[in-house]
Amino acid sequence: MLTVDEKAEIVEVDYSCQDWAKQLIDNLQAIQKKKGRKKGWIYYQIIEHPRRGELTQADWRYLAQVLGYKPGWAWYKWQEVQQSLQPQKLEENALDLEEVWLKVVEKIQPVLTQTVVGSHCSLIDLSGDVATIKVKSRPLMRLIEAKLDNLESAMATVMSYPVKVRLQVAA
Repeated sequence: MLTVDEKAEIVEVDYSCQDWAKQLIDNLQAIQKKKGRKKGWIYYQIIEHPRRGELTQADWRYLAQVLGYKPGWAWYKWQEVQQSLQPQKLEENALDLEEVWLKVVEKIQPVLTQTVVGSHCSLIDLSGDVATIKVKSRPLMRLIEAKLDNLESAMATVMSYPVKVRLQVAA
């Protein structure tokens, strides 16, 4: 407990917002006002932004101020984003390919692609950042090749890092 006679050291903390983040938030706020959207729209644009992981606590505090929220909200949201960007703690040797595959199939968009891939493909190998997927037939292979970006996106979402997908026709 400090008494009046005790000296306390004051530490100055830099709470300045990054220029790019401030500009992003300000631009989103201008768009939000121009289009008559609710303030929560700004938050959802930030959450979907590819650089959301680079936002500092100060950036989140600035966003909280713009949205009219308390500073504690900023800390909570910063923590939430940091945790969501942490790679899943899965050891490669302990991966259950079937379990991983089911999670990947759930993330595939659009639903039609999800249905075709889920019914006619399977994950047969996952080594590092390369996944090998077996496709039941050559005609299906051509269809799946056209949706390779969708597969890689779903795989990256589940694994929390980019994964290159290789397709292989079943023998």
